[in-house]
Amino acid sequence: MKKLLLLGVFLVSGCAGFGGNMKTVDCEAKVKIHTWGGKQVEPVHVNAMRSDRFGREFVRVQNRPGYAIFYGRWQPKETFSDYTCKS
Repeated sequence: MKKLLLLGVFLVSGCAGFGGNMKTVDCEAKVKIHTWGGKQVEPVHVNAMRSDRFGREFVRVQNRPGYAIFYGRWQPKETFSDYTCKS
């Protein structure tokens, strides 16, 4: 019974905790901010990218001084535009 329970937990988690799908990058991106009655564009620095088992892509953003403040470590990739990565 214990083996069956462990197998079920492993299948449900989908190896999500092992972190093997993250890659470190050095990119710049832009995010639109809808505050103060206008649409401002703020540059942000992207440190890493990853995808989950469902194919959704996320980026890890380094906060910079300005109006763009992100809560949480990983943000959806669609939030940002104009990615420029160094090779």
